[in-house]
Amino acid sequence: MVNKNKIYDTIFWVSMITMIVWVILKIAGVINTPPLLESVPTIGTIFAAGAFYQKMSDVDKRLIRVETKAEKIETNVHILDKRLSIVENGIGKGPFNSRT
Repeated sequence: MVNKNKIYDTIFWVSMITMIVWVILKIAGVINTPPLLESVPTIGTIFAAGAFYQKMSDVDKRLIRVETKAEKIETNVHILDKRLSIVENGIGKGPFNSRT
């Protein structure tokens, strides 16, 4: 199974590097493009924003799972605390452990 985070990271960084290189070459005068191709930074920004959104969406899903697991752990600790208090209160009060 392919790790989606690595794919999103790759798309994001390739988009960012492409935009930076294009801007540097454009400023240096190496690239003389027609107006149609000057949309490269816009397209790169769209891909970078999409990859960033997907990555943040995945982080949000993970946080929801962590919160759910934390709630389950809290419930289990509460139940164990009740059971422990029952055991602590019951020590020495049974018919075989009477202290008279």
